[in-house]
Amino acid sequence: MATVQFFQPHEGRQFDGPLDLNAHCVRHPAATFFMRAGSDSQREVGIRAGDILVIDRAERPSLGKVVVAVRGGEIRMERFRAPTDGEELEIWGVVTHVIHRF
Repeated sequence: MATVQFFQPHEGRQFDGPLDLNAHCVRHPAATFFMRAGSDSQREVGIRAGDILVIDRAERPSLGKVVVAVRGGEIRMERFRAPTDGEELEIWGVVTHVIHRF
């Protein structure tokens, strides 16, 4: 991932140097991947179609966290919930950050 540099500091503020998104958004580099949201299914938590998702496979899912999972043979982005009896569930990772345009 490229570094982003803040070129015009506000008056009275000192330049802090380059902003490294890896340092701010990636806790487990070997377990992190990115994907684009394909729908507005999680719009209520601020995720819109086309947003870039930072997904951490090392993060443990907990109830209510947004995850990328395979449930019933379908890749889905959903809030984590326990599988029902007989339902197959494979968690690909927990969404830790969302990048979207305004």
